[in-house]
Amino acid sequence: MPPTARKKKHDIRATLASYKADPDHSTPQRLAQLLNHCAVTAPMLPVPWQWAAKICFTLNKLPPEDGRRVESVKTAATGAKRILQQRFGRSLEAVPGYGVRGTVDATHQAETTHRAAARRVAAAVRGLEREDAILDIHSILDAELRSRVRSTRKVTKVLGSPEVMKPLLLPKDTGKK
Repeated sequence: MPPTARKKKHDIRATLASYKADPDHSTPQRLAQLLNHCAVTAPMLPVPWQWAAKICFTLNKLPPEDGRRVESVKTAATGAKRILQQRFGRSLEAVPGYGVRGTVDATHQAETTHRAAARRVAAAVRGLEREDAILDIHSILDAELRSRVRSTRKVTKVLGSPEVMKPLLLPKDTGKK
């Protein structure tokens, strides 16, 4: 359990108790609304997956940790993230082994979800560079495919340049390869 959740456990329970899910909405919509509500009323406190399932499905008691309702809410997180971004201007941050929360402000988002997205882009570029390094372009028989690979290599070179990669990664991330 994250330290902040232990210190303010009663706050998150009170926040969750004060929220009522709209049964007319889809599971992703309910989860997004719940996370937005919690980001406003109990900032930085993650919502345990079991509690998210209890609230989203208006259950009387907590569902089992490995139950289908909890898995359903976890699956709905992808859609909830899009809704949080589009409707509420927030992102969704998973708290591994515990639950989920909506980002609270721009600083929180930059430190968490934005940083993670930048890392994924950097990792994808490095992966493409490794693929380019072992691909013998002259062995590609299809002329159109060979042309596409040549074009991709030009883009990969630009994306992998220090001028592009360094600003992409926040200071804490530089130096990792």
